[in-house]
Amino acid sequence: MSNDGFTFRVVFRVLSQAGALKKKIELNKPNVLMYTTDSVHYKLAEGFTRPLSDTTRVKDSLRLFYAFRTFIELK
Repeated sequence: MSNDGFTFRVVFRVLSQAGALKKKIELNKPNVLMYTTDSVHYKLAEGFTRPLSDTTRVKDSLRLFYAFRTFIELK
């Protein structure tokens, strides 16, 4: 997993490849990342270049925006 210029990612969905592609297209947001760490589970997330002290605030904001449980992934 490369850093790609951000401090942390807020993951808001973990789906199959087909489900993740469909959801990414539905969202139509350029800042939504789709990636996988294995061949089964694809993650949809947003990357942030902010201090780590902002993780809780960003996580809670995205949880309300996407209406899904979210979690943080660090490099």
